Amino acid sequence: MILAVIHFEPTGHTLRHNIDLADAAGTKDVHKQYREALERGVGGHENDHDGLPPYIIPNSPEDSHWRSQHPEGFGGNKKKNQSFTTGSTPAHVAAQEGDTRVLAEAIRKNKDIVNAKDSNGWTPLHESARGGHLEAVKLLVENGADVHAKTYGAGTALWWAKQSHDADHPVIQFLESLGAPDAGPEL
Repeated sequence: MILAVIHFEPTGHTLRHNIDLADAAGTKDVHKQYREALERGVGGHENDHDGLPPYIIPNSPEDSHWRSQHPEGFGGNKKKNQSFTTGSTPAHVAAQEGDTRVLAEAIRKNKDIVNAKDSNGWTPLHESARGGHLEAVKLLVENGADVHAKTYGAGTALWWAKQSHDADHPVIQFLESLGAPDAGPEL
């Protein structure tokens, strides 16, 4: 009796091992590279992919959706600290993570932060809506967040929420109940 085991890899998984077509014959020992990376303390997909599983593309709409459903990160790791290179404020980061305590404190210190835009036109409301964080969305709206604001070249908070979540998601229902526009990129 022959027992065959089929192991399906998520899309892009092999690419994450830096194996190209010329190396398809297996000249690299992927398992050795993995063990060496573990010894250096940087091994595993969770460490080279910012806490995401290997099939999630960083900074994609699925990235935020996955993080909202798995705040502990892939393998139980916490997400790395955010960079502020795009002009994100602490309110952006707190909204992205759904951290209403930090978000409320940032708003208390500076009421204008609720509509602060980063270099891509994202406001904290866009971040919390895309992340699916209803309480953060409500906090921002209660403090004057503009539901009509659009990211540069893309969409409103409601549009981003619809890209990341099912139609019956509470964030979508809440924004729709306010009459928030569902405006996406101009084609």
